[in-house]
Amino acid sequence: METIGLFRTRVARDGAVEIWAKGWRLESQVPVLVPAVIAVAFLFAPFSLSVRGLGAALLLVCSWIVLRMTRLGFRIDVAGVQVIDVV
Repeated sequence: METIGLFRTRVARDGAVEIWAKGWRLESQVPVLVPAVIAVAFLFAPFSLSVRGLGAALLLVCSWIVLRMTRLGFRIDVAGVQVIDVV
């Protein structure tokens, strides 16, 4: 792995170059847990059941997005540029 400016790069075995911004590939999954824990706490909030369920669902979606962003990157090879690890 090599850091070039704001980006990190890695050359794969097949010669392709993977590029991602610093912080996109986090080794720690703690940022993913923050919205998930808040979602569980939101279920005990003094709101109606529908509002609590909707709020918890939105926070769980945020947690999923944060999880995906920790793995997002680009792969450049002779075939072109690919966005990797989106889903």
